[in-house]
Amino acid sequence: VFVSADGNYQGEKGSSFAAPRISGVLAKYLSEVLIESHTKEKAEEYLKEIAIDAGDPGYDTTFGWGYVETS
Repeated sequence: VFVSADGNYQGEKGSSFAAPRISGVLAKYLSEVLIESHTKEKAEEYLKEIAIDAGDPGYDTTFGWGYVETS
């Protein structure tokens, strides 16, 4: 969500907006875990655990695993 020049709030979606947000979520996750115990699979499981399902239960081709709220 961002504020446009006229003061209205707008939301955006899509991979161009998702990639930097998820990168930040993963960076925070990595800063909190021991690097020796980190694996790609653990990072993927972490994202699946925090994802909020947005479509059919589980993975689907419209929403993937869902969305991740960031603050």
